[in-house]
Amino acid sequence: MKNYNVMNFGEAYYDHYEKYLGKPVDNFVFEDPSLGWKIQVLVYSNVFEGCVTFATVGLSHFSKELKECGELVCVVDRVEEEVPKIIFNTIKTIVLNKMELGWGIGIAGNDKVSARFVNATSKNCVYITDPLPFPEGFSVLQKEYGIAESSPRVYLMLFISQEEYQYFCDKGAKEFESYLERESVDPFNVMRK
Repeated sequence: MKNYNVMNFGEAYYDHYEKYLGKPVDNFVFEDPSLGWKIQVLVYSNVFEGCVTFATVGLSHFSKELKECGELVCVVDRVEEEVPKIIFNTIKTIVLNKMELGWGIGIAGNDKVSARFVNATSKNCVYITDPLPFPEGFSVLQKEYGIAESSPRVYLMLFISQEEYQYFCDKGAKEFESYLERESVDPFNVMRK
């Protein structure tokens, strides 16, 4: 078994994704001087039928600042070229605002990255939660990778509308997720109303 540390969490996440998601079919690399670190957005097909899965490598580099070691996955049923850029912008927002990474984060402002995406989908915001649709064991890396640090995690980023974001802000994460379940919302459907 390989042993990983904070300097090579990227390698651990890459191996983890390969185990659960297969080999990536594409890779986008983003660099921004304000972060001082590269962020990769890997692309996987056929993880969920009719959907594309995106997975980040690089957010875990900021584990001390964010009080959590984690990366993001995002699943969409309609591929829009702006999705990797919006994922990167979400990471940039989290890091630069020193937000605590974890379950129940909502972020508005996708229109600042891509008005075209927002006009096409009406999804101006993102919501970060646990990756429940993924297989058991996907959300935590520690045991299988021998990582001594506290449980590196994977979180699911969903695209949500301004109205859904407002509901989240008004009612909180727990009630927002109950609402999504009650309404049988398909979170991967970016064109849902």
